[in-house]
Amino acid sequence: MPRTAKDFKRRQADAIKYLVINHTGGPADLSIDKLAGYHRDRGYPGLAYHYVIDGDGKIMQTNPWTDTVSDQGYLGEGLNIAIAGKFDNEPPSDVQLQAAAQLCAWLLVELRLLPDAIKGVSEFVSTGSPARSG
Repeated sequence: MPRTAKDFKRRQADAIKYLVINHTGGPADLSIDKLAGYHRDRGYPGLAYHYVIDGDGKIMQTNPWTDTVSDQGYLGEGLNIAIAGKFDNEPPSDVQLQAAAQLCAWLLVELRLLPDAIKGVSEFVSTGSPARSG
């Protein structure tokens, strides 16, 4: 099912209050198309992430800032960043962490947000993403 703009909710960039960190929950080399299919299977119009950081630390913008899968809660107020992988037993690689830090630093400046705007998705909903704590 192709992505169409009408499927996504629209917002102004100044509606973004958070940078929400997720993990993809699967292999670090899972394709963007498969991730989007997984999200469509869960009722979203497409990929819920705005950025994905792959296993090599490459940053890919996957949606415009003004598109969101929902205008409610953290999805409506968050810019969603996913680090490819599942981090229950080991942390993201150093290159992924460095890329995430650089992306977040740039986004904080661009969106005029303070560092405490960076949140893990588990701060909004009960989930194992971005990783199991403790």
